[in-house]
Order: sequence, then C-alpha cells, then structure tokens
Amino acid sequence: MKSGEKGLLMAVLCYCLWGAFPLYVYQLRAIEPVSILAFRAVSTLLTLIPIAILLGRGRALIRALSNRASLLSLLASATLISVNWGFFFYVICQGQTLQASLAYYVNPLVNVFLAGVFLGERFRKLQWISIVIATIAVAIFTYEVGRLPVWSLILATTFAGYGFVRRSNPTDSLTALTVETLFMFPVALVYLYWQGTLFQVGSYSLNERLWLTVSGLLTAVPLILFGGAAKRLKFSTLGLVQYLSPTGQFLCAVFAFHETMLPAQWACFGLIWVALIVLSYDSIVAVRPGGDGGDGGAPCADSFAVRAKRNDENGKRK
Repeated sequence: MKSGEKGLLMAVLCYCLWGAFPLYVYQLRAIEPVSILAFRAVSTLLTLIPIAILLGRGRALIRALSNRASLLSLLASATLISVNWGFFFYVICQGQTLQASLAYYVNPLVNVFLAGVFLGERFRKLQWISIVIATIAVAIFTYEVGRLPVWSLILATTFAGYGFVRRSNPTDSLTALTVETLFMFPVALVYLYWQGTLFQVGSYSLNERLWLTVSGLLTAVPLILFGGAAKRLKFSTLGLVQYLSPTGQFLCAVFAFHETMLPAQWACFGLIWVALIVLSYDSIVAVRPGGDGGDGGAPCADSFAVRAKRNDENGKRK
C-alpha cells in the first residue's frame, strides 16, 4: 500500500474506534473523571512499554528523550491530549455526549483553519463557506440555548491542537505516544495516591476493574493509528475522515443514552452537517487532477526533522 492509502486506512479505523468510545466511558460513569484519566494514563504506559520493546523501538525512544526539540513538542502534545481526555470523560459522565459529538464535528473545520494559519494552506472559496456556516451554527446554538457550547469548543480546539503539534514532530507514532504517557505517568500516580485510590482498586466493581485494566489498550491502539495517519495524510484530509468519530458519538448519545435533542441543537447539527458536506465536496475536487489539494508531503514535519537533525549534528560537534 502507498503511504497515503495506509494513512487513510489508519484514520478510518481510528475514528471508528473513537466513535464508539462513549460506550466505554459510560461503563465507568460512577468513577470521578480525573481518576479515570489517571488510571488510563497508568494503564496506557504499562501497555505501551512491552509493545515498544517487542517492536524494537528502544533506540527510537532514547533518541526522542535525548532530543530537546522533540521532547518539548511531545510535552506540549501530552498536555493537550491530557486536557482533551479529561474534559471528554467529564462531558460523557455528565450525560452530555451530544456536546462531545458536536465538538468533533467542529474539529475538522478547526483543522482547516489551523492548516491555513500555520501550515500556509490557502483557504479556498468552499472552505470559507463551510467555516462561515459552522460559525452561524454555533451562534444559533448560543442564542437559543443561552450559552456557548463551551465543552464542545474546548474539546475541538484541544484535539485540533494535539493533531497539529503531533504532525510537526517526525517521531513515529508509537514512540511519540510512549513519551507522551511517560510525561503523564508520574502526575497520574501522584493524583491517585493523593486521592487514596491507588491501592484501592479492589473497591470498584468487577466490571469497572475490567474496563480500567483494558483502558491502556483501548487508548493506545487508536492513538497509534491517529499518529500514523497524521504523518501520512494532509491535515485537511485528516479532518475530512474524522466525521466518522462524531457520527458514532452522535448515534451513541441519541440511541444508546437517549439524550434529548432541543430544536436549537437540531438546527446547529444540521448546519454543521451542511458545512461538512461543503468541505467534503471541496476536498474531493481538490485532489482531482488539476486541483490544488492532495495528500502531499508535510512541509512542517520536514522542516522540524531538518532542525532536529541539525541540532543533533551540532550536539555531536560540541
């Protein structure tokens, strides 16, 4: 398979798993969200270390930990994904899965915006139209409901930021995720110890202990897929495939959790879907021969790799 095809397959699998993720969080709704986040970080690291060793990523891990530029980048991405996870757990546990779904519908538009501002990708006419429609949708929601969909905006911006930062780092997805969870691990242990839950897992039900145990695997697999897809696909294309995730979350909210849809929410989601249809059409047209898009290289990642290599060479000279 070509690099672009592998990236597309990784993205589809990743977003399908994330689309069903509220069903997992729902099983742990009786546990405090930050504790879920902490247990997830611990379980993820314990899952990743053996995988990294078995796949021979030890040297790559050492290189990532010894490269200052790469380390700072992964610290930033670890912070962003930790904030995103924490708010996601909170939203689901509060019975607001629709807000999470809305967040990840808005996220592709945030991706396009970031691509234009930071990666130099020019906004085409239809991209501008989709962004304007999405803005109107959020404005309608705010006017009718009486408040901004704050949780949606936080989730959308933190995850878009995570994808953007990860794209700029040439470290492979497994190694990068391992380093990210290394940053989370001590903080998670301190929090669990402070809460008095570190050695009291036995107080949870069998079902809760089971889901906490597999949380590392359920976290690692889609994030590894996402990291691989982010390295192989154009940033705006990655946003296009992401529609699978909020659609799955929307279906969970309406049919599994029976959350109420207000008229303003239907209007908001309707306009967001229109915006995404416009964006999808634009992306399809752009990758045709003669279009100005495609799944080309990642100039930002290339420049980062050049800088990292230069820093390594300078370090060796010193």
